[in-house]
Amino acid sequence: MGGQVVNVLVTASGGGTGQSIIKALRLSRLKTNIITTDINPLSAGLYRGNKGYLVPPATSPRYVEVLIDICKKEAIDVVLVGSDPELPVLSAYKEQIETATGSKVVVSPPGVIEISRDKWNTYLFLKENGFPHPRSALPDKMWELVDEVGFPVIIKPRAGSASKDVYKLTNRDELAALLTRVNDPMIQEYIGSETEEYTSGAVMFDTQILGVISVKRELKGGMSYRAFADNYKQIEAMVSNIVTALRPFGPCNLQMRMAGDIPVTFEINTRFSGTTAFRAALGFNEVESALRFVLFGEKQPLNYQRGIAIRYWNEVYINYEDYEKLKDKQVIENSNSRIIDYF
Repeated sequence: MGGQVVNVLVTASGGGTGQSIIKALRLSRLKTNIITTDINPLSAGLYRGNKGYLVPPATSPRYVEVLIDICKKEAIDVVLVGSDPELPVLSAYKEQIETATGSKVVVSPPGVIEISRDKWNTYLFLKENGFPHPRSALPDKMWELVDEVGFPVIIKPRAGSASKDVYKLTNRDELAALLTRVNDPMIQEYIGSETEEYTSGAVMFDTQILGVISVKRELKGGMSYRAFADNYKQIEAMVSNIVTALRPFGPCNLQMRMAGDIPVTFEINTRFSGTTAFRAALGFNEVESALRFVLFGEKQPLNYQRGIAIRYWNEVYINYEDYEKLKDKQVIENSNSRIIDYF
């Protein structure tokens, strides 16, 4: 290992998860060469790695081919996934990509991705395995659910992230109106309080959990705005039990609320998180852990320090020459972007 430089590809580097992965790589003890991708030339992460590539969306038939070409060209060692839409594609083509390039793709198997990506499947998984969960229904059974649990209820898309199109509804008229606005919706019992919401991360390789961290969070715009990392033992124990049953490959995130004295899970995401950088700053670097396992076979226990993270806005400044070059050539190397330390 020594002074080896690890070539890492971070996808969807314009989003919160992709940027959080980049930050965790910067905090890693490993030497890395960071290559980034995104579909938008105004994505900040494209200008903050060593080289950034414009790529087609994951829904494009060219997506996998383009990613393979980049992995070959840059001798990529590890691919880290930064967005939800890419997960099922990279999971399905993981073996093909790894065979063609020699790169390692950190992504869970298709069956695990299907459980986490489809929130109805998440509900079924929790229910069938006996874990506390919000009572839920699809539209054809929603009025029966309302009669059972009362208002408020939550409506959300079966596939989604960052609380997009998630609504708290207080009466039948609101539910009927939102039903046509939310794509492929499901309805859930409203659990607990916003003041008792937690996001937890775990890392599992070869059925072994390397660590669990939980943070109590305050949300703004669907993202964790303030995060309080502490020893929430009851929640960590529930996370360990759920992750053991799910068996992801690498990172897994769970959202919970307390219902009385019981932690109730309402969402699972088998990927890195927008709070991955928070965790890394507190010593729980799941990105470094993933690199060490897939490259060197290391399974180092992950621990953390208690702490508070407060998120704030910052800017990346780029010049027009780099922006135009990226649009024209589809790639930018060693950009002149800068972040001013003025806060």
